[in-house]
Amino acid sequence: MVLPWPIADYNDATAQAVADEINRGGGQALAVKVDVSKRDQVFAAVEQARKGLGGFDVIVNNAGGGPLHAYRRDSRGRDR
Repeated sequence: MVLPWPIADYNDATAQAVADEINRGGGQALAVKVDVSKRDQVFAAVEQARKGLGGFDVIVNNAGGGPLHAYRRDSRGRDR
């Protein structure tokens, strides 16, 4: 069973490169350009992915980022 993956990114080329790699490996992926800070683009991207991949059973929202500084070696104070 091959599960389809929408690959969403604000950079068309990056999304397409990842989708192409998945497709070359026997998977099914669709590149979708989206700026997640723009609500209308998010809804449009979901609709594009739904139509292009035939619907969804599960959606995983994985937008995010980490700190721009390196963590200290001693993590005891990091989470305070």
